Amino acid sequence: MKRRAAASVVIAGAVLLAAGGGRADDIPFSASRDVPDYKASMVIRETWFEVKTFARTVLHHKGWTKVEEVKTPVRTVAYGNYFDNPFLLWLAKSEDDEDFATAIIEKVTPPEAKDTGVVRVKAGEVCSWWELSEKAETEDRLQPPWRSCLSRDGIEVATSQPFGEMTANDGTDLVRLERAPVAESDVRPPKRVFEPAFWLKPRRDYSERPADRADFDVRMKTADGRTEIRLLRHYPWRLEDRRGPDGAVQFKVWNELENQGMAVSTVDDLHRFEARRSPRASSYPYTAFDKTFERVDMNLPSSSHRGEECTWFDLKPDILRPAVKNVLRAECVTRDGMPLKLIGRDASGAIETFAAVEAKRRPVDMEEMIPPRELIDPSSWGFTVGD
Repeated sequence: MKRRAAASVVIAGAVLLAAGGGRADDIPFSASRDVPDYKASMVIRETWFEVKTFARTVLHHKGWTKVEEVKTPVRTVAYGNYFDNPFLLWLAKSEDDEDFATAIIEKVTPPEAKDTGVVRVKAGEVCSWWELSEKAETEDRLQPPWRSCLSRDGIEVATSQPFGEMTANDGTDLVRLERAPVAESDVRPPKRVFEPAFWLKPRRDYSERPADRADFDVRMKTADGRTEIRLLRHYPWRLEDRRGPDGAVQFKVWNELENQGMAVSTVDDLHRFEARRSPRASSYPYTAFDKTFERVDMNLPSSSHRGEECTWFDLKPDILRPAVKNVLRAECVTRDGMPLKLIGRDASGAIETFAAVEAKRRPVDMEEMIPPRELIDPSSWGFTVGD
């Protein structure tokens, strides 16, 4: 199953891509639900700049698959079901290292598949090459196809994917295959993937509060009242919960001082859950949740709303795109940091303007920052969890 988005985890100040150039951490392709239980040891081949190889282990049980890789110092584990479409990617520096962990869950659509009729032998297994392709996210064209070689009983024993227009291929090759029963518990993701107590556990003490970081509880609506956003701060935590008229949800809670938080989006056909727990890298100053590189005073006349003055700030979204001149998000905030107005864009890119209908400063409890259970329930994402 081709992943739609690259995932990254920040370790020792560097951003490490989990995807590599090929399909290394994806769920294996399957042409049929009738695939036996198996355990496969494989080698990953990546050709970006230089050829590198890594070990890959695949466990399969009744349609469910666990794929594990170690690219020191990152351990990557993927869980999923090719036909039922949930996909979970788990990254950690080590099995028990709570300070470097990332989880991404998506409901994805299987690619188009075609048997090429080409037969090869991989580690003693006769296999047939299938060609797989899917629509690109940003352009209305097919991405370059990748290939999967299936054994006679449907087990993926090799993959190959061209890297752009280069001639070198990334891919995987079988080293050893064992057809034997696999326990259901061996292909279940750990339950802590869905637990706020793990992801939102403070990494350190946050005793000093800046003057412009007051706790608040703000509700905003668009002019037509159809879309609502709730904003909370429990320093250094922020919460943003957007509910659209079509039932779409965009929820996130994050630590302003770390690369730490949880986010859920159910917009149109995109269903995505993301959670991260790692320190903010000094060389990469914004996080996966608050992509604000810098807050720039827009030098507009002071605005007033609900009897309070506020100042407009442009929340610059990306250190990598300094040439972006259009405002993608702006907030009008009070001196102690409470937002009263907001300009942003919806999922289609249309501009939305919000104004506070309720705004109050009050102590906010950490319990109020926990995501609603229905957004992070494993069953709603198609998973049964283990210990």
